[in-house]
Parts: sequence; C-alpha cells; structure tokens
Amino acid sequence: MISWSRHLSVLLIFLVVMVLHGWMWYTLVAKQGARRSRAWRAGVTLLAIGLVALVAGGLSLGFARVLAVLPPGRWIAWTRASALSWALFSVGLSVAVWLWKRAPGFDPTRRRLLQAAGGAAVATPVLAGGLGVFIARSRIAGRTVDLKIQGLPPDLDGLRMAQLSDIHLSAFLSERELIHAVGIANEFKPHLALVTGDFVSERGDPLDLCLEHLSKLRASHGIFGCLGNHEGYLRAGAYTEDQGRRLGIDILRSKLRWRRFGKVRMYIAGIDYQRMGGPYMTDTGVLTSEGNFNMLLSHNPDVFPVAASRGHQLVISGHTHGGQLNVELLGQPFNIARFYTPYIYGTYRQGAAVLYVSRGIGTVVIPMRIGAPPEVSLIRLCAT
Repeated sequence: MISWSRHLSVLLIFLVVMVLHGWMWYTLVAKQGARRSRAWRAGVTLLAIGLVALVAGGLSLGFARVLAVLPPGRWIAWTRASALSWALFSVGLSVAVWLWKRAPGFDPTRRRLLQAAGGAAVATPVLAGGLGVFIARSRIAGRTVDLKIQGLPPDLDGLRMAQLSDIHLSAFLSERELIHAVGIANEFKPHLALVTGDFVSERGDPLDLCLEHLSKLRASHGIFGCLGNHEGYLRAGAYTEDQGRRLGIDILRSKLRWRRFGKVRMYIAGIDYQRMGGPYMTDTGVLTSEGNFNMLLSHNPDVFPVAASRGHQLVISGHTHGGQLNVELLGQPFNIARFYTPYIYGTYRQGAAVLYVSRGIGTVVIPMRIGAPPEVSLIRLCAT
C-alpha cells in the first residue's frame, strides 16, 4: 500500500494553485472585468477552469488507483509535467497580476516600473524552466568525490567506485543519455560499480532495457545495487533482483557480500527502500562483519544514523536528486528535498562514519533540473 503521506505535497500544490487561480479570476473578471467585453470575461473564465482542470488531472496521475484504470504510456509523464509546470508558472503570473493591480494610473513612471517587475516575474520561471528542461537536465557529467575515512585500511586507500543513482529511464531520460552515463562510469575504470535505485519511474517504463544497459558497466570487482522507492511503487522488487542477477548485477535486498582487496575484505550490503520517517532497518537483519570494512547501499539517505550505529563505516545513497530544483540563497540551498530530509547532496559525517548522497542522473514529475546538475560519481576512498 502506498502511504498517503507521499501525496501530501501534491495535495498542497493543488490547494495553492486553486487559491491563486481563484484570486486571479476575481481580480481580472469579477472585480476588474466590468471594463472588458462579455466575450473576454467568458474566455478568461473558461481558461481558468481549463487550467485548474489540467492541474487537477495531471496531479491525480500520481495516484496508483488512477493509473490502474488508464492505459500506460508516455502521455502520463508529460501530462503530469505540464500540470506541475503550469502550477509553478502560475505563481509568477499571480505576482505579475498583483503588481499590475498595484500600478497607479496617475503615475506613469511607477506604473512602468511595476509592469516591468511583473514581466520579470512571469519571464523568470519561463526562462529558468527552459534552461532546466533543454540544457541542465541532459548535461550529465562525471564528478570525482574523495571521501576521507577515519581508520580506512591501507589496502582500500584509493579504491574507486562508480555510482549511478536515480536513473529514471522514462519519457524524461532517453536510452542515449543512459548509454552516455554508463560510458562515463566506465571511463573511471572503477573497482566497483554501484547502482542505488530508481531504475525507472512509472508503470510501462523500460525496466528491462535499463538493466541491460547497466549490465554493460565495467568494474573489476563487480556491479552491486539496491532498490529505490519507484521499484517499490511498481512492486517490481523481486523481478528487478532476478533480472539483475541474470545480467550480472547483484541487487542486494538485505544481503551481504564481500570482496577482497589485498589483505582486506570489504563487506557490501544493500537494503530495499526504507520509507521516509522510519523506523529504519528494523527487518534487515545483521548486515555487517565485525572487524572488517562495511559499506551499505541504501536509496534513502535517512538511514545513515542507524546504519552508522550498526557498524557501517560508509553509506552510499541517492533519492533526493540534489533537490532537482535548487536555489542558493545566502549560501543556503532551498529545494523541496529540504522539507523531508537533512541529507540532500554531498558528504555527511557521524563520528567515523561517512555518507555520500548523489544527485543522480534522472528526473521525476518535471523534466527539469535547476541548480542540481545530473552526475555520475567517481567515489575514491582516502585514508585520513
């Protein structure tokens, strides 16, 4: 069963859009419409109703019960994206209407200034969205991360691990882009290749094709992965594990493996997606080996404190997309991910334990990235 808490943000967005559209309609039609023709008032009213219907219909496609009665296809993803894009744009439009309303007719200079500000309020989200859709989201690049780990065994110093996360092979990420990402990972010549969940996004997305391309990762000591929340929504966990095994990808579902590097054994564990809010790792069993180096693959980074307390020196995660739509203000990141996790992107520490959270390569809901470019990570372990 999908928790309703997952949809609270969607319901909140719809309520905000309803209020904004109602206020704009009241301002433009009910209050100011007397100066306009009846046809103009009717057109604005119908447009407002149509746009609210688009938002309501698009956001409803995030509910499993709605999707179950509809034919699958890319139209679902693009309808949802259009709905949410308009929801975001309507905020800028409402600011423009508010500024227009405040522009006094008797002061031409101030009126022009407010009109220019209103135009900027509308244009800014359009331009930023265009850059995020057509440029930033497709500019997948490699990123090298040196993780200094206290007490790292000398034989693991310099170990290279390539991480791909949040692939979301779907209407918003092409096969060509995935091939490019795999190629970047292979250029790192890693010892280990790690795939930390969310292979696809929706019902009907090409999960088999995604796994086939991931099987082309080249790592001297193997390919390991864990499941994300989207595999859970699709109830595709067992299938992904079986197909991955057939293709040489070891999807770890509360399982522990080890690989030898010199005289050291490195233990690699993986867990299924842990629902946000916890409790975490209650049914995973013992996934560490005392006296050895232990790494955990977990799609959800919020497990980090629990994992650290259980002896995992390193946790590799994704899930947040680095916020996906991220704006830096006064040196602080502002994005949706901040509302549900303190682990948004990068390196975090608790005692001697280290967490790395990747921005991933794909997108969900809106095919857009702003301030959170997609990445394929080369994680290098370094002794302190």
